[in-house]
Amino acid sequence: MAQLASITPLNAALFSGLVSSSYFFFGGVGIANVGIMHAITDPAGAKLAVSQKVALQSWNYDVGKWHMGGAIVATVVSLSTAALLAPSRALALPAAGAAFLASLIIPWTALLMGPVNDAIGELAQTRALETAGPDRAVLEEGALALIYKWRRLHRVRIAVGAGAWVGALIAFTGGL
Repeated sequence: MAQLASITPLNAALFSGLVSSSYFFFGGVGIANVGIMHAITDPAGAKLAVSQKVALQSWNYDVGKWHMGGAIVATVVSLSTAALLAPSRALALPAAGAAFLASLIIPWTALLMGPVNDAIGELAQTRALETAGPDRAVLEEGALALIYKWRRLHRVRIAVGAGAWVGALIAFTGGL
């Protein structure tokens, strides 16, 4: 019972920030390196038609936006709260820095990745890549370019997420 008495709003915020930033960062790494994005973009991997790659990427976004969006918002709120509740500057700074880095992911995703996701989603919905025709090769090339652009943007997002996770880890261990 004595351990339960040590659960404070600060500790809860630090724990929540660490868990949510871990989910975002390690989930993003997994998707990119061994998950669906790897299957879509690895030339030696699964032999998929471009239309299948587009459909998988669109599905991945539709499912992931709620998980990853929720994780990053939880990270920002939790670590901002921890920074406000921190009794010392040494604890507040890593929490605030991690919250700031995590907050950068939101406009990055909305402004830079959102249009790419929308274009991929439109290709998947219209099934334009499934019809034969003279423009199919051009459409497929454009679709693959969008997928690879998304992957490049996602790598930047992972790097920023890594910074947020490291800051959350420093704040959490400093708050123990």
